Amino acid sequence: MYDAEGKDEGNEYIKLTNIGNENIILDYYFLSNNVSNQKLAGIIKPNQTIKINPTFNLKNSDGILILKKNNEFKDITYWNGIWDINAKNGKILQRIDNKINENSWTNN
Repeated sequence: MYDAEGKDEGNEYIKLTNIGNENIILDYYFLSNNVSNQKLAGIIKPNQTIKINPTFNLKNSDGILILKKNNEFKDITYWNGIWDINAKNGKILQRIDNKINENSWTNN
């Protein structure tokens, strides 16, 4: 969630889900808003979802969120800018398939 109801600070979050059959070790993963990086740690078990509070702000418009393993892009999304996707105040963007394009997201 990048545009929380009320103030954003402390209310923005990211959820990561392991849809695979093996544990994902997050020790080499980073989240980025293309300005700041946040190193991740821990393990996501198969079919487990974890919630992460970013240490950086997620812009309400012209935003970007990148998931990297070392320097390799694993996932990326843009909102209210390059890609024509958005979520209303207090709603979330949710991935609906494993492709990396603006049609792979829905807003709830």
